[in-house]
Amino acid sequence: MRALAPRYGHVSKTEKGQILDQVCEVTGYARKYALTLLTDPPADEPRVKRTRQRSPSYGPDEVELLRLCWLVTDGICSKRLAPFLPELLDRLRRRQALREFPVAVQARVGRMSAATVDRALKPFREQTRARRGISTTKGGTLLKRQIRSAVERHADALAGGLWVVRLRAPFEKSRFPSAASDALKRAARDELEMLFGAAKQAAARLSAGA
Repeated sequence: MRALAPRYGHVSKTEKGQILDQVCEVTGYARKYALTLLTDPPADEPRVKRTRQRSPSYGPDEVELLRLCWLVTDGICSKRLAPFLPELLDRLRRRQALREFPVAVQARVGRMSAATVDRALKPFREQTRARRGISTTKGGTLLKRQIRSAVERHADALAGGLWVVRLRAPFEKSRFPSAASDALKRAARDELEMLFGAAKQAAARLSAGA
């Protein structure tokens, strides 16, 4: 109708009648209503922008396995992690560290693109950034050395496989002005002993139940 309106306004009376007849025949409009549309056509309707809703191709199991891979690799960026996932998953399988994850979940994680990895890990990265403001510790050499020493001390009582260690104490900056301070080392050691002690007790309960 909007296409015919300009032509309708510049033709003779006879041609206007012919156009009006054609419009009424094609649309079924009443003659008076069709005449109104031709003389005063409605404005163009704004185009509605349709946003594509991307359905996630991964579930909680895939996200949890991906998070494990990210932690094992010390939080590397998605572009570096994605191409390394197949090899990393193969190494973890050989260490019997993926027994709780179905093979299909492992396969889907191994095929993840860097963009998918980035979306899946975004909440965990934001949590990590938020915690950095209240902590003076970093995943540096000193803390990693303490973790390795704790694993060696308790290795005989721990189940085989891959262990991910996450310290839970806040380590406020007011108490520990330096990441290399003796006080911080003692606090980290105490918490490591508590964590591995709890792990040993859990392993003992599982052995007793078996």
